Amino acid sequence: MRIGYGYDVHAFGPGTLIVLGGVKIPHTHSIVAHSDGDVVIHSIVDAILGALSLGDIGRWFPDNNPLWKDAKSEIFLRKALDLMKSKSFSINNIDMTIICEKPKISEIHELLIKGVSEICEIDPKEIYRWFMEMYIDSSEWVMVPNVFGMATYADGGLMSTKPYT
Repeated sequence: MRIGYGYDVHAFGPGTLIVLGGVKIPHTHSIVAHSDGDVVIHSIVDAILGALSLGDIGRWFPDNNPLWKDAKSEIFLRKALDLMKSKSFSINNIDMTIICEKPKISEIHELLIKGVSEICEIDPKEIYRWFMEMYIDSSEWVMVPNVFGMATYADGGLMSTKPYT
């Protein structure tokens, strides 16, 4: 078994929607980011890459590369999953914390599970029960250089798919 840790934080900026878990969510602001700024997927990618000892999302998808400008973060997750499978691992669990005042995660929790499950090609019921637990935390302030934003933390465990000998 291997364990990885992921973290992501982004500030809010002008706009009317955010992307979380691959799902577009109406909001009073957008996320300021080079890609679509999906903090949920970014922290999951970091957890997977960390468990594989392959660095972090910035190593694989640097924000100074124009190729990733406005890219969907599911591209990053699919690449991390391909790397995981090529090294004969599968997801055992991902434990995620989303820190924000709005949107209210409790109101969109199931949408996030569905979004991540579709990208990972795993049954949402299995992800919810076995692979992912999202805990909702409300914070008075999430500060990113004097502006509001959101943050995520993810721990992930990967199991070898190779038979034991």
